[in-house]
Order: sequence, then structure tokens, then C-alpha cells
Amino acid sequence: MRYLAFPAQPGQQPALDGLRAFTILLVMARHGLRAEGAPPPEVRIGGWDGWGPFLKDWAGVDLFFVLSGFLIAGSLLRGGRPGIATYLAGRALRIMPAYYAVLLIVAFGLVPFYPVPAENWGFRLAYHLLFLQDYLPADFNVVFWSLGVEEKFYLLAPFLVLPLLAYRRAGRALLVLGGLIVMAPALRALTALIFPWVADYPWFFILFRSPFHASMDALLVGVLAAWALHRPDLAEVARRHARALFWAGAAGFAALILAVELLARITLYDKLAQSSLIALACGAMVLGAAVGGAPVQFLGAAWLRVTARLSYRLYLVHLVLIPMAVHLLDGMLPGLAEGQRFAAFLLVYMALSLMVALVLHYLVEKPGLVLKARLTRRSAVLEYPEQISGGRSMRFLSRLLFGAFAMVLFAAVGAGAARSAEDAALRAAIASPERTASYAVRDQWRHPYEVLTFFGLRQDMTVVEIWPGRRGWWTEILVPYLKDKGRYMAVQNRNPKKQMRGAQFFPMVVSDFSGDVDIAPAASVDMVLTFRNLHNWMKRGTEEAAFRAFYKALKPGGVLGIVDHRAATTRPQDPKAKDGYVREDYAIMLAEKAGFKFAGKSEANANPKDTRDHPEGVWTLPPSYRLEDKDRAKYEAIGESDRFTLKFVKP
Repeated sequence: MRYLAFPAQPGQQPALDGLRAFTILLVMARHGLRAEGAPPPEVRIGGWDGWGPFLKDWAGVDLFFVLSGFLIAGSLLRGGRPGIATYLAGRALRIMPAYYAVLLIVAFGLVPFYPVPAENWGFRLAYHLLFLQDYLPADFNVVFWSLGVEEKFYLLAPFLVLPLLAYRRAGRALLVLGGLIVMAPALRALTALIFPWVADYPWFFILFRSPFHASMDALLVGVLAAWALHRPDLAEVARRHARALFWAGAAGFAALILAVELLARITLYDKLAQSSLIALACGAMVLGAAVGGAPVQFLGAAWLRVTARLSYRLYLVHLVLIPMAVHLLDGMLPGLAEGQRFAAFLLVYMALSLMVALVLHYLVEKPGLVLKARLTRRSAVLEYPEQISGGRSMRFLSRLLFGAFAMVLFAAVGAGAARSAEDAALRAAIASPERTASYAVRDQWRHPYEVLTFFGLRQDMTVVEIWPGRRGWWTEILVPYLKDKGRYMAVQNRNPKKQMRGAQFFPMVVSDFSGDVDIAPAASVDMVLTFRNLHNWMKRGTEEAAFRAFYKALKPGGVLGIVDHRAATTRPQDPKAKDGYVREDYAIMLAEKAGFKFAGKSEANANPKDTRDHPEGVWTLPPSYRLEDKDRAKYEAIGESDRFTLKFVKP
């Protein structure tokens, strides 16, 4: 049981626990509020967005940086000049085991429902192992970018902090620290001069937020707070004004995140001043809390201390667990109203994150801390002096762990039961005797169950099928599957001469994608599906307009599923796709150009017998048989075409 304990240490600072807990909850809330498949209900207080404070995950990361700079600098200033090897080994054993464990689990695709693109996988893994993801894309888990920033600070911290001990006069040290802090906005200003055209978030993040040199001001503000506390004269001033310091910082922090929507549009203020002002407000809060100016009765609550102790593990795992939480919710409580669904999602998401964070702590991180203690001759848990102690805390932690485990287990069982019910409904729709007999025969080539399962189809979705054809091969499956809980819509290029089967259950839109069109109200659709149509739009030159229409209609997190005849990569793409074949990489390029994120592919419709060099293109093969009886047996033996099956998500 001692191994499971969180023993306390002398000099613990509960107020800093509370700030750290607030930080991770702010980050988790922001990502949870934007979760695919579980959007929050709109909350308006006058003209103010009630979710606004929880969408400012930027402020949470800045507070993390300030706390990190404060704790590392404080440790160095109190401990004098430790051996560099001992210091680096201690930081490595604190950070790397959990980080590398999560990185490898994610990179190898072991997190359910969290897709990992395969492009340049080895190179991407290599630079993540070297903590370079603040300068290169953090595309295994986007939150890893901040670890790249912090790791560089850990390497530089002894050389930045320890020289401050040599300054007897506060003014000189303050001048040095101030100059270092100002370097970050100065470098951002230089970046703005070099790249004046940056006006969107992706480029802003790459150039002005993610790199270490652009974000180091928050860490250095933490160093400034630790240095002020280390000097008796400045510490005494801070103690006399502790409450004013804390509440001024809290007020500034609140004003910065509530007054305007952060990054609603990218301005010079966002590029140059915003993060520095947030860092200064956070620095005032941290210093004020450290000298007793914070409301300890609130910030020192037991549940906040547990959250603070697990904050690093929660930060590592929470984002990649969101898709799993959505799937568990769908299984546990399908068909909830919007507000109920969101509240239930938050419970499942938080419980799942807590459980995984605890497992990561005990199985991966704790052994590293024990080894670190042996190297440094300190307690195995000295890294965070705010840790919990005593039997009461152990009982609290045990109940928390049991509750999280029980909730996730219940969700998993419910998910399995609901998934089984949906699975049975889909199989029943495919096997229905109401389907056209000639259509059902072609299941062996079109694999409807595998394809729709891969796309993530659920019965409660709003689904738009693009150009389903005169009678609707897929329509005969989708309409009966969706008609009770979901909604099906068809977009045709012309009004069908005969009524499509099940037409009484769905509206129809007629569009040839000759320009910007609305296939559905903006952001109203869960899934857009299209089968063997991309080559037709390429022939007409309307493929880009089609993808724009799909993107506009889908909700954030909505899925685009595409199946088409796959061209060989050994030949350049015919822009008109005259033979009916489209290169897979070309289709991905078109979707990404429209704003979609590639989420994976399935080989369910692969056919290695298709040589793609037929006299009449793809229409030589069944079911078209354009050559009629000529070599019919040969083409019948090949079967229907080799096809790609691609899944995209609207961010």
C-alpha cells in the first residue's frame, strides 16, 4: 500500500496545487467542449458565450508554463549548484517514462478509435523522441507540442537561473530577467515582419505559438516569480501585498480570457502581446499564491490536490481518449438529447482520463520517480511537495479510482451492448429480403457491412448520400437502417425517372456541383457518403466545388466517406479520369485542399485482379460489361474494380 500512497512533504503549498488542477481542468474542458460527436449545447448569458472561459485552453497552457518555470527555478535557487548530470537525470526520470509510453502507444495505433496517419511515420516518431515537436508538427498528439517547449527550458534552466545567484543587487538581476522575457515578444515581432501575411490559426500556431523561442516568456515569468521569492527583501514585499498580488493577477487573467474571444481573428495583438500579458497575470497569481495570498480553503481541497498530482498524466492522455469516450457514451446511453448527451460525455471523458492517468502513474511513472529518488537521495515523491498523505487521503483516492473504474466498466459494457444492437440492425438492413435481388448479389464486391462500419455509421446520424444513382444501391441499406433514429438525404444530379426505393422517408436535393451549392444547411450533417462518383465530377471539372459543398454541410467532427475506382500510382492522374480510375493520393489531396483531415483507409474493396488497363476503362468490368459478350468470362472472373475506401473528418 505504501507504493500506492501520495505522502506529504514539509512545506507543501496547497494553493499551487489548486492552480495546477485549475490549469489541467481548463485544458481538458476546452478539448472536451470541442469533442467530435459530443458538441455542447449553446449557453448564452446576454450576448456572452457561457462556455467562453472553458474554451481558452491557451491560458491553461500558459499557466502550466509559469508554474513549471516557478517550480524548476525555485528548486535550483534553493539547492544551489547541483551536478548537471544529476539534475538532467532527475528531469529525465520525471518526464520521459510517461511521455515515451504514451507516445509509443499512440504512434503504434494502440488507442482505440484514434487514427494515426502513416505518412512519414518513422521520421515523425524520431523527432518526437527528440522533443522537437514544437518546431515540427506535433501530429501524433497535438498537446505534445508544449513538452517540446518545456524540455528545452529544462536543458537551459541551470544556465539561466544559477547565474542570478551571483547578483547581489536586485536591479541588475531584474534587468537580466526582464531582457530575457522581452526576447520572446521581440522574436515574435521579427517573425511578424518576415511573415506579415499570417492571418489564420494554423500558421499562427506554427510560427507564433508552438516554437520554444516564441513561448519562453511564460516560463521566464515563472523564473522571475521564483527569483523574487528567493530574495528576502522582495519576498517580504510580496508577503505584505500577497492578496492584492494574487487577486490582481486573477483579475487580469479573467479579463484577458473573458473580454474577447481569444484568436477569433489573428491580429498584431495576438502575435505580439497576448501570450506575454497572460503570462504576467499568471505570474502574479503564482507568486501571490506562494506567499499566502490565495484562498487556500478552496484551492487546497482534496479533489484538487489529487487532480494536481495527476495533472501531467492527464495532460498526456486526455486528448487521445476523447474518441473512445464518445464511442463508450454511444454504447452506454444512445439517443440522448443534446444537453444530456454532452453532460454524460463529460462524465465518461473525465472518468476515462482519470483511470488511464492513474494506471500510467503507477505502472510507468512511479518506478522512474523511485529510481530518481535513489539517484538524488530524496523522497520518491519529492517532485511535488503538495502530495496527499495519510489514511484519509488513501481512502479518498481508493474511492476515486473505484468510481472511475466502475463508470468506465459500465460504459464499456453498455457500449458493447449498444454496438451489438446497432451491428444487428445494420446486418438486418443488408440481409433484408426487401432489397433488389440483383443488388444483393453484388455485396461480395461492395462489402456494405465492412465499409459502413469503417466509416463509423450510427443509427442516430444525419447522413447525406451524394448521387446514389437511379435506384440507389446503397439507399436500400441506408434508409431502413436510419429511418427510426436518424435521417437520410439524397443529392442527385438529376430527378430520377422512377421513384427511388424508400423515397417517402427522405428529402432529395438535385445538384450537378457546377458551382457553390448547398447540399444541406451549413454544419447540419453527421456524415456525407459517395460511392464511385469522384471520377464523374473530375470529368465535369466540378470536383473541388463538390468537396467544398461537403465540407460546408458537415458538422465539426463530421465524416466524409468516399469510395471510387483506384488508379495505379505508376501513372500520372488524368485530370478528367476518362477511364474512370482515380489515384488514391489525388483523392486525398482534393479532400485536404477543401479542409478535411485524412482519418484512414480500408482495403475492404480492394481487388488485386483488376489490372486497370481495360479497353473501355472501368466500364469494361461488371456490372457495366461495356464490351457486352466479348471476353465476358474473362472480365467476370476479374470482378468489379479495385477501389479505395477513404475516410475524412472535418476538424
